[in-house]
Amino acid sequence: MPALFFLAGLVSKDHLKPIGVFALTQLRWLIYPYVLWSVIFVVLQNVFASATNAPTGLNALLTIVWQPVSVLWFLYALIYLKIADYALREWSQGTFCILTIG
Repeated sequence: MPALFFLAGLVSKDHLKPIGVFALTQLRWLIYPYVLWSVIFVVLQNVFASATNAPTGLNALLTIVWQPVSVLWFLYALIYLKIADYALREWSQGTFCILTIG
């Protein structure tokens, strides 16, 4: 999975966009699908609770901001990493900046 994030960073041109365009792009391409599929997954997990290994309540939807739905962890991580990347690039104002997470 580190390769996914590495490649996402290599092909990203988000740092060239104004903050408003960046926010709308993230909303359209990452946040909306994350919320939509989180709702679908949690609802289906409740509908078929007797057939799942780890049934959850609908209150799991309230925690998707800080605790991602298990199968959507990569979208959750990508959202926060792209926001951190944009903020660091703006903060560094074009100087070389390396962020190591791990």
